[in-house]
Amino acid sequence: MEKLSSKEIQNIAQLSSLRIAESEIEAQAEKFNSVLEAVAHLDRLDLEEMSKAQDQGLPSPLRLAKDHPQPSLEIEKVLQNSPGTQAPFFHIPGVLDPKA
Repeated sequence: MEKLSSKEIQNIAQLSSLRIAESEIEAQAEKFNSVLEAVAHLDRLDLEEMSKAQDQGLPSPLRLAKDHPQPSLEIEKVLQNSPGTQAPFFHIPGVLDPKA
């Protein structure tokens, strides 16, 4: 697999609106390349047997449990452990505007 160059890392940073110091580019390139190598490793896995198991109805961790409708919780019960409420809602402090 081809490694990302410093110039490509700078381009990725610009496209992602990230600021990477010139002194950090080489370290970031190593991190990006290790992630890409891990993804490439996943791409090389033989998943044929997994597909056969699913086709035969064998148990799989990827299967979703059946959804059974149930009555909703009472609003008071839901809000009782919340650090802040403005009934009937959770009150979450503002992230961008700390005064909110």
